Amino acid sequence: MLELVKELHEKRLRAVESLREHHSAVEAGTDENGEHQQTADRINKEIDEMGARIDNLLSQIEIEKQSAEDRSRFEKLITPDPASGSGGEAFADKMRTWLRSLLPDSEVWAPRAITFSLGDVGTDVRDRGWNHPGMPALERHDLTKGTATAGAELIPTGFVRTLYQHLIEFAAVRQTNATLFRTTSGENLLVPKTTSYGTAALVAEAGALGEADPAFAQVTVGAFKYGQLIQISSELVEDSAVDILAFLAKSAGIALGVANGVHLVTGTGTGQPQGIANAPTVGVTGATGQTTSVIGNDLINLYHSIVSGYRRNGFWVMNDATAAFIRRIRDDTGGAGLGNFLWQPGLTAGMPDLLLGRPVITDPNMATMAANAHSIAFGDFSLYYAIRDVDAVRFQRSDDFAFANDLVTFRAIIRTDARQLVNGAGGAVKFYRNSAT
Repeated sequence: MLELVKELHEKRLRAVESLREHHSAVEAGTDENGEHQQTADRINKEIDEMGARIDNLLSQIEIEKQSAEDRSRFEKLITPDPASGSGGEAFADKMRTWLRSLLPDSEVWAPRAITFSLGDVGTDVRDRGWNHPGMPALERHDLTKGTATAGAELIPTGFVRTLYQHLIEFAAVRQTNATLFRTTSGENLLVPKTTSYGTAALVAEAGALGEADPAFAQVTVGAFKYGQLIQISSELVEDSAVDILAFLAKSAGIALGVANGVHLVTGTGTGQPQGIANAPTVGVTGATGQTTSVIGNDLINLYHSIVSGYRRNGFWVMNDATAAFIRRIRDDTGGAGLGNFLWQPGLTAGMPDLLLGRPVITDPNMATMAANAHSIAFGDFSLYYAIRDVDAVRFQRSDDFAFANDLVTFRAIIRTDARQLVNGAGGAVKFYRNSAT
């Protein structure tokens, strides 16, 4: 599988070079029949598809690696006890047994709900080949109730990884370096923020020092509940040929991610999380005529509208349509429309594309370029934005909810909230606003 990743990566690099050649032909005015532009569009699509496939393969490799490590580490837990005569099922078999409701009468397997704890986390799902500090990457998860033995039984890592992978994918703001708080309960959390900094001044010998204290405030972060019901026929649940684990993990992750992802960008903060684009601070406004466009100088100016301390950890956030437009912008070295592309595809498998040296995150909930749209964000999200997750994702089943239709019902629930921390003229994140006309 690693050989396939390497092959795809090399193929993607060749496609990037080919794309540049076709763009050069278009910009040189030699594309009379539009063939170069059509080819460029096709190659651009192929590059995106290969990038997505590389990410999926890398995730699968990590899942298989971690599953192998877990099986070795917890071998004793899944080895039959000769004294009790109990069967020795593998992790995935135990999970499938629970899903199919063919549970032994033992008290150990009485629970009907599984909690995925956010307390024991790693970095592998968030990293996905590059550094995203704080992204939840759950490695092990216990049953919600039962005996002490039940609390030690681990749910297959692959299930949880898939769930969170899709949640993060569809709530793309979580892929930035936004600060992530995890709490064991859901009461309001008071997070301090700085509203102004103290100042220093030159003081004469034996002169009095003037007081100039920084000012602080607090942001209240709550816990809103997101959930989804998934109903599956009993025949499908009982069919051993169907990978129920993968389906449920993917479906639940996508559903929770889509719902939460909208609010992480556009949420009002009233009755829902506050999004990054709520009351945004504008760093650059496009000149007249740039209602659906942006130029390289505006991107450079937006980059430098953030103080240097924030730029070092900055992330770009925009939607796919905006990213596609920016990928064609050059730095005009040697003349207008010439020179190097500002967009730099990741040259190592798993690494993000870069814009002016900083990683780009695409989020479908960001505004499309239009009159007065805040279409591009840049800055240090670790100081600008805080996401709070309550301790667990609950995953539960019911055989009674849709009994008349012979359906088994599963539900996934997550409690979370998000708030801006440092906004305004000295904010850690600023936006590009398209022109009004």
